[in-house]
Amino acid sequence: MGVLRLSEDLTLKSFEEKYLLFNNKDGSVFELNGMSYNILSLCDGKNTEDDIIRKVMEGFDASRDEVQKDLGGLIEALLKKNFITVS
Repeated sequence: MGVLRLSEDLTLKSFEEKYLLFNNKDGSVFELNGMSYNILSLCDGKNTEDDIIRKVMEGFDASRDEVQKDLGGLIEALLKKNFITVS
Protein backbone atom coordinates (compact mmCIF):
# COMPACT_ATOMS: atom_id res chain seq x y z
CA MET A 1 0.00 0.00 0.00
CA GLY A 2 1.21 3.50 -0.76
CA VAL A 3 1.30 6.70 1.24
CA LEU A 4 -1.85 7.49 3.24
CA ARG A 5 -3.39 10.96 3.46
CA LEU A 6 -6.38 12.25 5.43
CA SER A 7 -9.02 13.87 3.21
CA GLU A 8 -8.87 17.66 3.01
CA ASP A 9 -12.54 17.65 4.07
CA LEU A 10 -11.60 16.30 7.52
CA THR A 11 -10.02 17.84 10.60
CA LEU A 12 -8.59 15.98 13.59
CA LYS A 13 -8.77 17.60 17.03
CA SER A 14 -7.76 16.47 20.49
CA PHE A 15 -8.45 18.14 23.83
CA GLU A 16 -8.78 16.93 27.40
CA GLU A 17 -8.28 13.29 26.37
CA LYS A 18 -11.07 13.49 23.80
CA TYR A 19 -10.30 12.77 20.18
CA LEU A 20 -12.59 14.01 17.43
CA LEU A 21 -12.76 13.80 13.67
CA PHE A 22 -14.75 16.60 12.03
CA ASN A 23 -16.18 16.25 8.54
CA ASN A 24 -16.06 19.84 7.32
CA LYS A 25 -18.16 18.96 4.29
CA ASP A 26 -21.32 17.74 6.05
CA GLY A 27 -20.74 18.87 9.64
CA SER A 28 -20.64 15.38 11.16
CA VAL A 29 -18.38 14.65 14.12
CA PHE A 30 -16.90 11.28 15.11
CA GLU A 31 -15.45 10.51 18.53
CA LEU A 32 -12.27 8.45 18.26
CA ASN A 33 -10.26 6.36 20.67
CA GLY A 34 -6.59 7.18 21.24
CA MET A 35 -5.33 4.52 18.85
CA SER A 36 -7.58 5.68 16.00
CA TYR A 37 -6.58 9.30 16.57
CA ASN A 38 -2.88 8.42 16.45
CA ILE A 39 -3.31 6.36 13.31
CA LEU A 40 -5.23 9.14 11.55
CA SER A 41 -2.71 11.77 12.62
CA LEU A 42 -0.06 9.70 10.85
CA CYS A 43 -2.08 9.78 7.60
CA ASP A 44 -0.25 12.95 6.64
CA GLY A 45 0.84 12.15 3.11
CA LYS A 46 4.30 11.09 4.28
CA ASN A 47 3.71 7.68 5.89
CA THR A 48 2.96 4.33 4.31
CA GLU A 49 0.87 1.72 6.10
CA ASP A 50 4.10 -0.02 7.21
CA ASP A 51 5.47 3.28 8.60
CA ILE A 52 2.28 3.81 10.57
CA ILE A 53 2.29 0.24 11.93
CA ARG A 54 5.88 0.66 13.13
CA LYS A 55 5.21 4.05 14.77
CA VAL A 56 2.06 2.86 16.51
CA MET A 57 3.85 -0.26 17.76
CA GLU A 58 6.57 1.94 19.28
CA GLY A 59 4.15 4.46 20.78
CA PHE A 60 1.74 1.98 22.32
CA ASP A 61 4.13 -0.89 23.02
CA ALA A 62 1.75 -3.11 21.04
CA SER A 63 2.46 -6.17 18.93
CA ARG A 64 2.50 -6.00 15.15
CA ASP A 65 -0.54 -8.30 15.01
CA GLU A 66 -2.58 -6.02 17.30
CA VAL A 67 -1.69 -2.91 15.35
CA GLN A 68 -2.30 -4.53 11.95
CA LYS A 69 -5.72 -5.72 13.12
CA ASP A 70 -6.73 -2.24 14.33
CA LEU A 71 -5.12 -0.43 11.43
CA GLY A 72 -6.41 -2.77 8.73
CA GLY A 73 -10.04 -2.44 9.80
CA LEU A 74 -9.80 1.30 10.28
CA ILE A 75 -8.02 1.92 6.96
CA GLU A 76 -10.52 -0.22 5.06
CA ALA A 77 -13.49 1.63 6.57
CA LEU A 78 -11.94 5.06 5.99
CA LEU A 79 -11.05 4.27 2.38
CA LYS A 80 -14.65 3.22 1.70
CA LYS A 81 -15.91 6.52 3.14
CA ASN A 82 -13.26 8.51 1.21
CA PHE A 83 -11.90 9.86 4.50
CA ILE A 84 -8.37 8.87 3.47
CA THR A 85 -6.63 8.32 0.15
CA VAL A 86 -3.68 6.23 -0.96
CA SER A 87 -1.08 7.59 -3.36
